Amino acid sequence: MATLNGLVENCRIWSEANPQVYVETPLHPEKLTVWWALWAGYVKSLVYADKPQTLDHLEDNIRRVIADIRPQTLEKVIENWTSRLDYIRASRGSPMPEIIFKM
Repeated sequence: MATLNGLVENCRIWSEANPQVYVETPLHPEKLTVWWALWAGYVKSLVYADKPQTLDHLEDNIRRVIADIRPQTLEKVIENWTSRLDYIRASRGSPMPEIIFKM
């Protein structure tokens, strides 16, 4: 679905110079993507494992799961993020399909 401001689904379409060429821009910055990967792939599954029935129970689960994240896990996340930044710098911002979805 397109809108008048140039948004199409999850990317912006820029075609001022050539209507046949468009550049997709990411919906979220990388720092959000890294956090979301940790939340969606790791924290979220543990938070909802016992199917909390109240907001207090959910909040307790979130606090417990976050507190239980091991330093080694955080180090791996930082290493992964740093290697992606290094790749982006070396490739001058070109696409990185071979590493973008590796966790």
